[in-house]
Amino acid sequence: MAQDAKQFLQALDMEESPGVWGFTAYCTYPASTSMTSTHEAEEFDTRVCERFKAYVEANLRLNVEERWGITIPLEIEFIRLPSASVAEARTHFRAKYGWPAEYETGVLRNNGFHDMRHGTFVVIDGETIKTIFQAPDPLQTIPGGEKYGQATKGEDLVVVKVVDVDYDEACEGIQFAAAARNAPKDSPNSVTFYGYQKTTPRWLQNVWHEIIDFGYRKMFRGKDYVYKG
Repeated sequence: MAQDAKQFLQALDMEESPGVWGFTAYCTYPASTSMTSTHEAEEFDTRVCERFKAYVEANLRLNVEERWGITIPLEIEFIRLPSASVAEARTHFRAKYGWPAEYETGVLRNNGFHDMRHGTFVVIDGETIKTIFQAPDPLQTIPGGEKYGQATKGEDLVVVKVVDVDYDEACEGIQFAAAARNAPKDSPNSVTFYGYQKTTPRWLQNVWHEIIDFGYRKMFRGKDYVYKG
């Protein structure tokens, strides 16, 4: 794990943000009709963002930093885009960062966009909201005698999407595997990538690490499969 953490930091070590894990999280869950005021809605959004970040910070602190003495600075940019699809969030992200019409695929694109910060973002959607306040609070300490994974299993209810910025919707899915020859992309026997991978906050750093080293193909098992290590 110590070596994995060091490799993760090295992959993040770019001139613009040396050794900092920075990424964008889009909050796309619909605006609640139960909110009686703009202030109440903004307070709810703040609570969602704070809780999500707390899960990620707890994982880094308890599973990496305290255990191995390696610090991973974390910077999350939250953008509220109610009811947006993954494709709409991707379009917004590209426009926000001046995404070029043509670019190199992979982690190292060009001088302007060359790191994971601009290759991947997170979506916090309606599926996340259904569970984020039902899951246990982020751990402050690991209970005695329990491993970190055992103590944090309840957090795996909180599902988010890790989105590939390079994915082209025009391809209508990239078929990674199929149980039968000529199986349609949308077949139950087909493993087809639609530009995102599901995971939970406590596994987010692992997913980032796998994408940096191997891309989505190594971990992807289907659009509804939730990566949990």
